[in-house]
Amino acid sequence: VLGSASVSIRTWKELKHVEQSSNNIWSATCSAVKEGLRNSNVKPEQVKGIGFDATCSLVVLGENDLPVSVSLSNNRERNIIVWMDHRA
Repeated sequence: VLGSASVSIRTWKELKHVEQSSNNIWSATCSAVKEGLRNSNVKPEQVKGIGFDATCSLVVLGENDLPVSVSLSNNRERNIIVWMDHRA
């Protein structure tokens, strides 16, 4: 590993519901990749591979791949049911 970085993501917890935002995760992923590259002192054209890891969650997208709320709040940004959610 020549460089690494991490960026926090937002998590909402209400009752037994635990939700996240796919838009927020994508933005954090892009930021972490850029920061990891800066930390590596490697030129972008020299990169041969990038690794990602994640827990199992359910991402809900609708028409045109837009987020669909899974939340009691109907907030479309809250479109991921996280693995620790117990509403099933």
